[in-house]
Amino acid sequence: MKRILLSVLVAGLFIFKAQSQNQFEGIRSSNYLGVKSVFFNPANIADNAYRWDANLFSVNAGVGDYNVSFNLHNLQSKMGNQTDSIMFGSKSKAASAYAGIDILGPGFMIALNKKTTFAFTTRARVMANIHDVDGKLINAIQSQNNSNLPFTLASAGNQSIALNGWTEFGGSLGRVLVEEGNHFLKGGITLKYLAGFSNGYIHLNNISGTVNSDVNGNYLTSAGGTVQLGEGGADLTNLKGSSLLQFKGSGAGADLGVVYEFRRTSATHYKLKFSLALLDIGSIHYHANPNYTAGYTVNVPNGQKFYLNNLKDSSSISSIKNYLDQSPYFQNISTANGSYGVGLPTTLVGSADMNVVSKFYLNLDTRLNLHGYNKFASPYYQNNFTLTPRYEGKYFGAYLPLNINSLTGFNAGVAFRMGPFFLGSGSVPTSLLGTSRQADFYFGVHIGGLRK
Repeated sequence: MKRILLSVLVAGLFIFKAQSQNQFEGIRSSNYLGVKSVFFNPANIADNAYRWDANLFSVNAGVGDYNVSFNLHNLQSKMGNQTDSIMFGSKSKAASAYAGIDILGPGFMIALNKKTTFAFTTRARVMANIHDVDGKLINAIQSQNNSNLPFTLASAGNQSIALNGWTEFGGSLGRVLVEEGNHFLKGGITLKYLAGFSNGYIHLNNISGTVNSDVNGNYLTSAGGTVQLGEGGADLTNLKGSSLLQFKGSGAGADLGVVYEFRRTSATHYKLKFSLALLDIGSIHYHANPNYTAGYTVNVPNGQKFYLNNLKDSSSISSIKNYLDQSPYFQNISTANGSYGVGLPTTLVGSADMNVVSKFYLNLDTRLNLHGYNKFASPYYQNNFTLTPRYEGKYFGAYLPLNINSLTGFNAGVAFRMGPFFLGSGSVPTSLLGTSRQADFYFGVHIGGLRK
């Protein structure tokens, strides 16, 4: 059980041996991102700073936890032999956490004329979400420590752990819709083919009961509730870089966006810019395999015992399912036939950008989760608000994102853009103080032809 739970959280981080909840924090406000700007609003590519642009490689990876603080001194140990503390933080609290990696692969953008721009992009994402999981229950499964026993489980809500990985291929079109004096209105759309390579989930609902211990180990008694689990695509405990090309599910998606600019002269010389985008519309469908998918009602009568420690060494969702199938206390009430859908992490993104003076800008950005937390097999982003002051020229930019996130609270980051390269983090300054609940890093390289 421990192995599969840990893999659900950190698989995304270690596919490439790398170590976000917040995507490219700070740098995404730049006017010099080229084709990468299409991922934040497809209207951005219309009449932008580049005639053409090609992304070579960009990556954003990170981890966040409601109950854990990171700093640059303990990060290595937490990402190593203390990985379980990232998942569940304090064993006495409900755990909510996130880990992910966002890879922007080869892509290009080209202006067809002054008003219309086309882009083709590739992207792969792995997202692990943990929502309100009882830390004491997980500790009882993993440990023989009896110091906190007995205790009572009384969850009136949903507890879920989910891992999702998918690759997408997108075609985008951005166009200037209105051009009247200083007023510019742009619109854009991205249509995406979605190729899912992994989906896995464990969901507990209305779990109640008592956890205690005897000479045989920790056990659950007087228990009720429901459990659902499933897996589609690549093996969650053995994800590799090559898994990104093992397409086990398919679907379609879209992004929509509009941008208004009050311009002085050009796409990078405006006084005010407002943008609104609806991102990640769509879903991926997987085939439901009965060897990996099940739904159970839980009934452990008073005086009888379901031993939790037997789940400790379960190495996959299928091995957990096999153990539950053999227990008289878990009745499988589901049938895994046909396919099931997993929604994308749909968000509404708004931004206001002001040119304060010369090359100094101030950007306010917000992302709202429209997906909710109840679709337990699906990925989701947290709500966040970011204020980013920046200095930005054609060949150099410096960014200071100040972010408030519904999962990790306040974080300050820093980013730099130097010619075709950029790198940054949404949490390094707060990590230096030891008060950050997230750790993330990003970098990228592109080539392009600037407009005169």
